Amino acid sequence: MKFSRFIGTLASTIAVSIFAFLLVVGCDHAVAPHEPLVDIERKVQTVKRRPPAESAPPANPIWHEETILKGNAGPSKGSHGGPEKPGYAPKVSPAEADEAAATTVRTTVRPKAGTASGTAYHDATLASTPFVASSSFTKSALALKIDGLDVGKVVDLVEIEGWSGKKTFYFSKILRAGKRPLIIMYAQGPAGEWVPRLLYKSNSDGGWRSTPQYAGGIFSKGKYHYTQETKPVEQILLFLEAMEKIPGKVLNIGSDREVIALFTDLEKNTDPAKKAAYTFEKEVHPYDDGGRHLLREFQLCPPGDCFQQEWADDARKHGHIPYENLNDFIALFDHLTYPAGFIPDFTKNPLRTYIIDHTLLGFSLVGVYGALFDGHPVEWHIAFDREGRVWVERINFIGASVSSYGTYRTWIDSGLITNKPLDYRSQTKLLWKYRASQKPPEKDFPEAFDTTYDDITALLDHLKVIIEFRLLRHRSREEIKAALGK
Repeated sequence: MKFSRFIGTLASTIAVSIFAFLLVVGCDHAVAPHEPLVDIERKVQTVKRRPPAESAPPANPIWHEETILKGNAGPSKGSHGGPEKPGYAPKVSPAEADEAAATTVRTTVRPKAGTASGTAYHDATLASTPFVASSSFTKSALALKIDGLDVGKVVDLVEIEGWSGKKTFYFSKILRAGKRPLIIMYAQGPAGEWVPRLLYKSNSDGGWRSTPQYAGGIFSKGKYHYTQETKPVEQILLFLEAMEKIPGKVLNIGSDREVIALFTDLEKNTDPAKKAAYTFEKEVHPYDDGGRHLLREFQLCPPGDCFQQEWADDARKHGHIPYENLNDFIALFDHLTYPAGFIPDFTKNPLRTYIIDHTLLGFSLVGVYGALFDGHPVEWHIAFDREGRVWVERINFIGASVSSYGTYRTWIDSGLITNKPLDYRSQTKLLWKYRASQKPPEKDFPEAFDTTYDDITALLDHLKVIIEFRLLRHRSREEIKAALGK
């Protein structure tokens, strides 16, 4: 039996490795999910060599994207003239934005500190509560043991260097128990105090999130946009994705209840120290365009709410046009007005690529493309999986400041653009309705992914940005499957 289990495990590992190889070689150069953490710094700084502006895109860019390694130098503070504005990059010309987007923010991932045998950071422990305000310690751990295991012990760090200077994050091992893996991260809060933060890997979203707190029986996803507000920055995401694949970085615990309890109801906690540690609204906020509502059309259909009858009823109550069936949503997605310069130029190769291991969809490739929003350089992270699904994973300002939660301090409320490829069936009820006289083609219907989630990428295919991505990057569902040998 033991030999059979070994052979099964080996076969599974080989299959995953073959797919990862095909994804990298057949599509784009990326960070392999099984690579050692110490190799990430080099790979994170890998970018794409872009063809000259006057040259036509290659016949099939999915096979012809040459890579180069960039140096460590990132954009300096105020490098585009004038001081940095809080939370996002200064306004620049399209040419400057293209150049800035090609330079990645430097990430340093260091091995364990201490002796050659790998003695981990554990110089100090916090006092009676893990939320004691202190600016003196730099290498610490929660004084928390579960089944005799020291779950808060710090084993690795990530340093992010950008226009706002260097920010350091310390991490425990990944804690596995229950449905979702967790990890405890330590960072300096707004006043310089060191505080623990809780991150978990989502099922429906497929990636890691930094939750402000556990409240009402769920992990909080922020106040406004439930796919974007709590998404860790790319450097932390890559670190966690790699960490998951290293057995020595994962700790199996009997229960995660004690860990979650530390982060429960922080915002309204009766413990002053815990309440003071909740600084999410102080640190993280949507971009303010000065009341011009540049993305208002997109924001009227927020992920998680828009496809539910309650949202349609509320829209009608406030004088907005209610969208109440699939036909309505297709028309909405087809006729959105994008701000000038907001959609990337997909005739250019991606600035860089990386692989994510989506909880439900498996290995998926993310390409990063530069563009402009309100005069500021931004990055679009566009993902596709082995079945040819395409979605916008995130849109972020280049050089934006990072919060103590490991998220961007200023995020773009992109509304419906950044819908997840899969959503809960309880949140997609209106997509299953249609006008009997105008039944849309079958491919436009949401597809039942399993008993809990629906695949809504056929609807996302009506977004202009995804239409252009598929056309100009040769990423139709059939082309992606063919490239991956499907």
